[in-house]
Amino acid sequence: MTTDGSLVGVGVDLAGVDRLMAALQRRAALASRLFTETELVAVAEEQPLQVAQRFAAKEAVMKALGVGIDSVRFTDVEVAGDLGSVRLRGSAADRAAHLGATSVTLEVDATTGPDGEVAVARAEARGRPSRSASVTTRTQRPELRQ
Repeated sequence: MTTDGSLVGVGVDLAGVDRLMAALQRRAALASRLFTETELVAVAEEQPLQVAQRFAAKEAVMKALGVGIDSVRFTDVEVAGDLGSVRLRGSAADRAAHLGATSVTLEVDATTGPDGEVAVARAEARGRPSRSASVTTRTQRPELRQ
């Protein structure tokens, strides 16, 4: 990961390979909602693990930008063929600019979970944070009970 600029967001995502591939097979239109035209060309030649890593990378980038699928389309985040770089467009680019993010870096990996192979992705957004920017998280802290 680069250390240039201040950290403005971090996102991590896991994607079950079998589960994603089953969803893509069940719903033919899903691939075009998740992947750009350029990515679809790559996905057609990739192994299932690479497809899941590409998807997990997109979600990790969205989390690093502090947004979800309700405000950024998957096709606004394009993961390059080597799975190591990302291009933002549309609402994803707008959100990065709002945060002051000037770069987004990715790391992808894989592990084996109880349900099979799992793609792992981590994204960092770096730049000069905007004073008006705020990153929200959708995870709520559990109540502490005594």
